[in-house]
Amino acid sequence: MLSFELPAFEIAGVTVFRDHAVASQFYYAAPHPALARSGGRAMFDLMAYSVDLRHSVLAGTTIPDELGAGFLTMGSECLLSAAQLSALRGELAGRAGLPQEQVSLAGIPYHKGSVRVIALDQMTTPADSTTDPASASPTKGRPTFVERLLGSGQPALLGDLRSIFSLSLSQEGVAFLKGLYEDRAAPVGVVYDLKFYGLRPAVEAVVHANLSRVFEHFGGSLGVGYAWAKAEVKAGIDHLVETGDIQIELTSQAVGDEAQRSKELALSLFRDRIVQEMFRPVPQTTLPLPTGLPGGLGSAGTTTGVNLTLDLKRSYEDKQVTYSFRERAPEERTHAPQSFLKVLLSPAELAQHIHQISLDDPFFELLDVLVTGPTREEMQTLGLRQIAVRLRYGEPGAQPPPDTAELIFRPESTGDKTFAVKRRGRRSLTYHAALTYEFMPQSGTDGDALRYDLPERVGTGRSLLLNPYADFGVLNVEVEAGRLPPDTQEVDVHLTYPASADRASAFQADQHVRLTPGPDAAPRRWQVRTQDTGLQPYGVQATFAFTDGGTYTTPLQARQDPLLRLDSPFTAQRQLLIKPVLASDQITQITVELDYHDEAGNYRRTRLVELHPPFASVTQSWPVLSPDRQTVRTRVTVHESGLLTEGDWEATDEPSLIVGSAAHRVGRVDIRLIGPALADVGLDALQIKVQLLPAAGPPTDDPQSVLLQGADTQATVSLNLAPGQPLHYRFQTTAFKSDGSTREAAWKDMTASPLILSTRTL
Repeated sequence: MLSFELPAFEIAGVTVFRDHAVASQFYYAAPHPALARSGGRAMFDLMAYSVDLRHSVLAGTTIPDELGAGFLTMGSECLLSAAQLSALRGELAGRAGLPQEQVSLAGIPYHKGSVRVIALDQMTTPADSTTDPASASPTKGRPTFVERLLGSGQPALLGDLRSIFSLSLSQEGVAFLKGLYEDRAAPVGVVYDLKFYGLRPAVEAVVHANLSRVFEHFGGSLGVGYAWAKAEVKAGIDHLVETGDIQIELTSQAVGDEAQRSKELALSLFRDRIVQEMFRPVPQTTLPLPTGLPGGLGSAGTTTGVNLTLDLKRSYEDKQVTYSFRERAPEERTHAPQSFLKVLLSPAELAQHIHQISLDDPFFELLDVLVTGPTREEMQTLGLRQIAVRLRYGEPGAQPPPDTAELIFRPESTGDKTFAVKRRGRRSLTYHAALTYEFMPQSGTDGDALRYDLPERVGTGRSLLLNPYADFGVLNVEVEAGRLPPDTQEVDVHLTYPASADRASAFQADQHVRLTPGPDAAPRRWQVRTQDTGLQPYGVQATFAFTDGGTYTTPLQARQDPLLRLDSPFTAQRQLLIKPVLASDQITQITVELDYHDEAGNYRRTRLVELHPPFASVTQSWPVLSPDRQTVRTRVTVHESGLLTEGDWEATDEPSLIVGSAAHRVGRVDIRLIGPALADVGLDALQIKVQLLPAAGPPTDDPQSVLLQGADTQATVSLNLAPGQPLHYRFQTTAFKSDGSTREAAWKDMTASPLILSTRTL
């Protein structure tokens, strides 16, 4: 997966990111958009038409309000040439220290995007309808050049990010644009807004920031609408670090260069987060900077690259907000390549793209529509066998009869195709198009049908873009293993669509994905395809299989993330120390049955532990859903000289279990502190050692120790007593004073519990 870990490479104006797992895999950002080409020809045509003057014997000549108008059709794409890719790969190999043939270079997999068009006096998303030019209240006496923008506001996210659009021009707009292009100007621009996911690197640092101060530094509400270059945003945040409004705190013990690198990486991640949360991309333009802004960052009009402006949709409280970057996590970022589209044609070539037509010319007796299909990569990703486009010009039952044609798009036959028919006196330019999508069966893909017959649609434009993602719903999910419990053998991930079984849906998808822990485990992919374009959340239910045969199934969860990282649902570890204490040397085996049952979490683990001579303590551990649920049922069976003694099931939440003889018992010493708190009597902590005293002779058991500090006032020590042995022990206290000194008391014998100690006498 794409990683935001630094350093990212900036090569010839192209940003290149690393892969989080494969050292030789890199992803490059889309370059600035340029004029698209189809079959070597620039996708650019300026078409002007003139209308006839109508004559009447009685009324004379009628002069229309406009003697003509026109259209400008263009296509944009963000594409690196083969030579640019080769040079980029070579430079990248040198910087990364890899052989060039090992470098794998791919474009960033954008998952969402839109395109805005800037054309003289109009700026809009092409998919949006433009209002009547007269309602825009233009400056008095100034003509309106662009009347409407038509086209697709969503680019093809796979391949070259192509987007096509058409401008409806007034007669002044035709003349103005014709003169501008003959003067080699670039009056039409596009602004892409592309979203992509990447894996944010982990850094042992947190950033404390007052977002209200950051917002005010860049002008607050007065700064909305003013453009800032990325370099200026960086300088502004660096200034806030110097003034203390942004503070970076290391959470590790790093020093020197390592600490400085951690701070720089944390600041870089914070800066990217602020850009995502507080700014939005705007077109490159010269805008005056509001006076009185703090920081003195200068005007954004002289910068190049992507410009940003404050987002007025959010408000910020005057308080510190902490950003932690200690864990790697997927994060969405925005990329906004933008530029004015330069035609770069010679005068002779430009003349071939400017069409001046009279409506009484035979040219207008022909209706031609440029149909653009999806790329080979898109068709392969969606498993498309072919797309059939049935076009009809004319109405059934009318004269002349309608003209029909069918265009077929396949992975080996993509690109642009033309539908052209003679108008034969028809006044309307309206045509109808019916689409049929046919799919191939694919592993890891669930679809409600292998063939979609879409209703007939009506078109009037001279270009028709086939966008499968707009015609049916496509859900892509990548499943990968995250942090799993160490004793996990495999995880069965049950994916369902839609998530809720009770939702009324004619189509339901079901897929099982098996994940195995390990660094070489590759992510698994699942695709759902449905005729319903309104995608619903999908369901996730994981079953963990453990090496001891136990299993746990998580509750069903509804998710919408395209990246599903499966992490451990357990929050704590249950550990049980089994200590054999033998009352007889005739014992040959001890069997301990463990039954842990978390009824609230519907989680159960069972184990059978066998102890053989020479008997030694063993520790059993397993993950649990809650640290508060520690109770486990145990049953001990002792094998002794051919006899079998089976005990009763007993529940315990203790960290240790003594087995071997029912004659042994446990003596508990409850330690209680009375009096003022430790800090009030000048103590940081108090250590208490407790040692069991035998009936005769010196002590044989090691002392047990507990440490009380802060507000602690009690503790418990367990002592193993032999049959018939009374509770007899000795204790010793060690006081750790606040001035750094210690005071160790003499050992004292005790035969009672609880052991009460006064803090006044320590």
